Amino acid sequence: HFIGGGKSDAYYRMGRIYQEMIPDPDLEMAQAAFNTAIKLDDFDNINEKADAHHRLGVIMRGSNVDPKIYVRQFLQAIELNPKYMSAYSNLGIIYIKNGKYDEAIEQLKKGIELNPYNYKLHLNLGAAYSYKGKLDDALGEYKIAVKYEPGQIEVYSVIGNIYIMQKKYSEAVPFFEQAIKLTPDNFIFYFNLEYCYYNMDGLE
Repeated sequence: HFIGGGKSDAYYRMGRIYQEMIPDPDLEMAQAAFNTAIKLDDFDNINEKADAHHRLGVIMRGSNVDPKIYVRQFLQAIELNPKYMSAYSNLGIIYIKNGKYDEAIEQLKKGIELNPYNYKLHLNLGAAYSYKGKLDDALGEYKIAVKYEPGQIEVYSVIGNIYIMQKKYSEAVPFFEQAIKLTPDNFIFYFNLEYCYYNMDGLE
């Protein structure tokens, strides 16, 4: 779609416009613009080059492209800008979906070093730990996630369910109670809460 010369910065800005169009972004044109910007490689700002790679990775992730291709874009973004938190976050999510939990944990921890208050990073790190069977580590991350974003209803339920798996029923109770407080019409939360009360006597 794009031929001829031009500055990388101009194509980068053009790509952002296409990607951020409301209500209908033109991702095909955005991808072409970012590819051209990267190919020209005369960015004035290295962080914009990193962002071009990241945005290209985000677009590719939404298509049927081999994950290795868009993972490469996120890794390139980090190489150019080691403080690019969103790239670490996206890599973590991709690695989790592909069963690479150790790699996910590594990337998500790097993201948390940059922004320890980002609840999504802690949430995804908790998920990676859960898949690894490291339930105590998962609990720690999930609790941090709801501390920074108290409205995450499902996370309270996840914490409660982990405690049920560990047969720590009394510790599960306040988390199901909080989930019910936020969503009083969810019968599953009530069922799990009653299950905890039923099993508490004589087990703890």
